Amino acid sequence: MAARDRGAAVVGVDLHGDEQTFPSPQPFVAAFRLAAQAGLGRQAHAGEGAGATSVWDCLHGLDVQRIAHGVRAVEDPALVAHLAQAGVVLDVCPTSNVRTGLAPSVAAHPIRALHEAGVRVTVSSDDPLPLATTVTEELAHLHRDLGFSLPDLGRFMVTAAAHSFQPTSVRATLVRTLQDVWPG
Repeated sequence: MAARDRGAAVVGVDLHGDEQTFPSPQPFVAAFRLAAQAGLGRQAHAGEGAGATSVWDCLHGLDVQRIAHGVRAVEDPALVAHLAQAGVVLDVCPTSNVRTGLAPSVAAHPIRALHEAGVRVTVSSDDPLPLATTVTEELAHLHRDLGFSLPDLGRFMVTAAAHSFQPTSVRATLVRTLQDVWPG
């Protein structure tokens, strides 16, 4: 927050880490509370290495607006309903989830079930260098392997822009630009 107050473009905080080795977000509750009070966006990685409980823990303990991965939410129908109702966004990288063994293939990935349940989903490249992927490649996988239409993919991108932690004017411009240029 001090860096932001000195002019740095800090818009949010994100908790990364090994969900299985360090399953509790408890040590970070105070920091996320300060971030919320300062108006910063809040995201945590959960629901990939660890199950649906890790998503619940981040929602309750850290008051996050976005969950990176979160796809193991499908293990808990009440969590899926909560994510949809609360508008919590999941940032999903199918390639990452396949490589970590969460899904046997992109074709068997739970993103479609989450999307059809009304969960807001975006598509990310997670760690693009070690995974050797891009957002474009992830979108192509979803189109080819799961049958998402081009308009579906556009809606994922609009969701990403609309729920980014950028200032309102930047988000609005991104959303308009995507809606103007994306097919469908």
